[in-house]
Amino acid sequence: MRKSLVQHLEEKELLNEGQHGFRSNRSTLTQLLEYYETIMEMSEAHTIVDAIYLDYAKAFDKVPHAILMRKLKEKAKIGGKIGIWINEFLTNRTQFVVVNGEKSESSTVESGVPQGTVLGPILFIIMISDIDENITNNLSMYADDTRLYGKVRSLEEANKLREDLDQVYNWAEKNGMQFNTEKFELMRYGKMEPLKEQTSYRTPSGGLIQEKDNLRDLGIIMSNSLRFDEHIERMVAKANQMTGWILRSFRTRQPEAMMLLFKQLVRSSLEYCCPLWSPNEEDLKQKIEKVQRNFTRKISGLTGDNRPNYWERLKILNLYSLERRRERYLIL
Repeated sequence: MRKSLVQHLEEKELLNEGQHGFRSNRSTLTQLLEYYETIMEMSEAHTIVDAIYLDYAKAFDKVPHAILMRKLKEKAKIGGKIGIWINEFLTNRTQFVVVNGEKSESSTVESGVPQGTVLGPILFIIMISDIDENITNNLSMYADDTRLYGKVRSLEEANKLREDLDQVYNWAEKNGMQFNTEKFELMRYGKMEPLKEQTSYRTPSGGLIQEKDNLRDLGIIMSNSLRFDEHIERMVAKANQMTGWILRSFRTRQPEAMMLLFKQLVRSSLEYCCPLWSPNEEDLKQKIEKVQRNFTRKISGLTGDNRPNYWERLKILNLYSLERRRERYLIL
């Protein structure tokens, strides 16, 4: 059902091209790569690129059923028995809470797509697929994570970006969606300090959106310098904390158990979206590699003064270096 629905929507070009969530051959990595490449291309023109990060308030729970069903019928051309089935799937749901063994009265669920279901995410991205109508700047999304960005070479372009931001606010009001304005953030790439001082962006309630030097975007620390030093520093620190926890929590030092723990809990975080941030600087490469280098020294048979060197340990454990693995991911 989900596959056929997505195929129908993609064939009709009804899904937003800037949406990378819940779609085949797309992921957080594809979204970040596309976003970063666009920012880089804009920045090469020696201009400011302003990116406004938006945050929905309980996005999946706020979807109005009536508006969603209208979009399914009018835009996706989904009606008949399938439309009736989807309507029944969404409506007539009830919920209650239990506290200290006491059950509350049941209440009707009046909005939202059922989370944990196969269709829920697809219905959500259909709901927000028209958010970029009448917008001239760039808007990219991964599910409900949304960022509006564009070149700001003049006050006129800054005003145009503000107008597009207002369009998004109007869309949210019209579609019954709400923003969590306290979590809005602004990232500015590039210099041109006088222009920066003359431009600002505000939330729907009029509050100033705070500018950040670094912010977390889909698990990656983005910096206004377009470098990933801060991300690598935090990532390595977190990996070292996890290796310390493993060594404190498990008595075994047998290779099979140690490598299972390392691969699942440490290496996976060191490689998340690495084609985006993979460094060229030798000191950063070594900082990352040191996590695996130190961990393999703790494995039974590979410790002590006469232990094999790092490359011999990798051969014994049938491992690649982290740098070699990143190179493979880049090729892929």
